[in-house]
Amino acid sequence: DLPQPQIAFNYFGRIDSAYAEGTFAPTFGATGPNITPLMPRAHVLEVNASVARNRLQMQWTFSRNRHREAGGDRLAGLFETRLSEIVAEARRGS
Repeated sequence: DLPQPQIAFNYFGRIDSAYAEGTFAPTFGATGPNITPLMPRAHVLEVNASVARNRLQMQWTFSRNRHREAGGDRLAGLFETRLSEIVAEARRGS
């Protein structure tokens, strides 16, 4: 019996090509929660990522009943900082 994962990470790939036909278009603004806030969360933290318009888009979802918003913002900021460092290292050829 393995423990239940505390973090879910979903990478949906490049979504621009999924909308190339013109029938649908992606939205890049806030859309609200994907599930009702009344439903129990399967994971403590959920991160959904995709690439659109050649930019990495990430949505971080967590329960405000369990964590402060500032903590989620801090975690996302630390992730962004480290990801920027990795990109800089790759550009330098490290």
